Amino acid sequence: MKLLRTILIILLTGSSVWNSAVAEQSKTWDPPFDGRDPSVLYLPDSVAIYWRHGWKRNPGDPNGVRVTGEFPDARYFSFNVYNDDTKMTLGSFSDYDLVPDEGGINPFKGKSDSEGKSSYTIDILPEGAKSDLKNVLNFPDSVQNVSFLLRFYVSEKDQKGNRPLPVISTLNSETGEVTAGAPSAQAPKVSKVEIQKYLLPMFKEMAGKAEKNPEAVIEMIHKRQQGDSLSVKELVCKQVVAPAFRYFQPGGILESYNFNTSGTYPNKDNHYLVIPVIRKNDDVLVVKFRAPQFPASAKDYPTSPVRYFSLSQGDDITYNHGTIIDRDFLIGEDGIARVMIGDDSDALRKKAKQMVYNYMPWKVHEKMLLVYRHMIPRADFANGNDKVPTIDHSKPAEGQRGTKFIGDYAPTGKLIPLQDVLAAEKLDW
Repeated sequence: MKLLRTILIILLTGSSVWNSAVAEQSKTWDPPFDGRDPSVLYLPDSVAIYWRHGWKRNPGDPNGVRVTGEFPDARYFSFNVYNDDTKMTLGSFSDYDLVPDEGGINPFKGKSDSEGKSSYTIDILPEGAKSDLKNVLNFPDSVQNVSFLLRFYVSEKDQKGNRPLPVISTLNSETGEVTAGAPSAQAPKVSKVEIQKYLLPMFKEMAGKAEKNPEAVIEMIHKRQQGDSLSVKELVCKQVVAPAFRYFQPGGILESYNFNTSGTYPNKDNHYLVIPVIRKNDDVLVVKFRAPQFPASAKDYPTSPVRYFSLSQGDDITYNHGTIIDRDFLIGEDGIARVMIGDDSDALRKKAKQMVYNYMPWKVHEKMLLVYRHMIPRADFANGNDKVPTIDHSKPAEGQRGTKFIGDYAPTGKLIPLQDVLAAEKLDW
C-alpha cells in the first residue's frame, strides 16, 4: 500500500483539470466548450458548442434552477442534467420535447416560427420537488455535484444559436421563490467514483509491476516527469476508453461497435458507432458506410431518418481532431460515403479526389477512435446506430459488430500501406 500511495502522489501532484476554458465564477454560465478546440475532452463534435452551469448541494437542499430562453437558430439543441461525480446523465430534454411558453411555437416540431421569438422555461429540481411548469427535469436528492449542459449543433451565426443565452435563476422548490442565479461551480477535479473505477485499478497494476521490476516503473515515472505528462482528467479519460482498443483487428477489416459511453457526459440523442484503430508506419485508413438521409430544413425534422450525422477523429485521451458533417460529405452514386485518412500530402489528397473519397489528414498519434454519430434516429429507421446494442465484453466481438445489425450503414475500414493506396485504381473490401 505504501508503494501504491507513493505512485499515486507522484502522478497526481501538479496535475491540471478540465483542459478547456476555466469557468469565470462571476457568471452563471461557464465559458463555452467549442468542439473545434482540440483541448476539449470527451470526444466532442467539431460543430457542437457546449454551455455548462454547475452547482454544489447537500441532500435535502430544496434549491434547483429555472432556465428561461428563446428557441435558437441551430440544427439541434438540448438540455442534459449530469452527476458531475460520474459524468452520467440524469435526465434530458431534446429540442422537440420542450413545451413553449404560452402563445409560442416550438420550431423543432417542423412548424414555422416566423417571428423567431418563441420562448421556453425549464425547472431543474431535486426528486420529489413540485413545479407548475410543463418542462421539468429531476435529479436524485443524493447527488451533490449537479450540472447541466446546453448543447447547440450547427449553430450557424454564433455560439449562442443567434439568441441571447438563457437566463439561469435559483428556484426554491419549497417556497417557490425565484432569485438571481448563482455563479457556476466547477466540476470536481476528480471524483471518488473516478478514483475507484478508473485510477485505482491502474495504480494497482503499476504497483504490481513495480514489485517485479521497480527499475522499469521508476524509468517510466521519470520519463513522465520529463515529458508532457497527462493531467488527472486526461488519465481518467484514457482509462475510460482504453477497453475499446481491445477490439482493434490488425490486418483485417476494421469493424465498428457501440461502446458504453458512461463517464464522458453522453448525450442521449446521439448514438455512436466507433472504429478503434492502432496504426503503424504510414498506413492509410480507408472507411466506408451507407449515408442516411438528413433534413434539408427544419420542416423535415419530424420525418428525416436522422437529424444529423458526422464522423470525428478522436484520440485515446478523448480529444477530437476533426469532424466531417453530413452536408459536407461526398456521397457516391451508390449512396456510399468513403473516407481516406492518412499523413497529409498533395499526392494523397489528389488520390482521394480522384477516387471520390472524403479526405481527412491523420492528426492523432498511433491510436484513433473514429466516432460515427447518428443524432435522433427515428424509431422506424431500421438502420440507425441506435439499433446496435451496447457491447458486452463477456461475449465474442463478432456477434456485436455494427454490420451485424444495420448492414453497410455501419462504418467499416481497413489500414492499407500508403504506396498501395497511391498505386490502386480501386479500393474495396
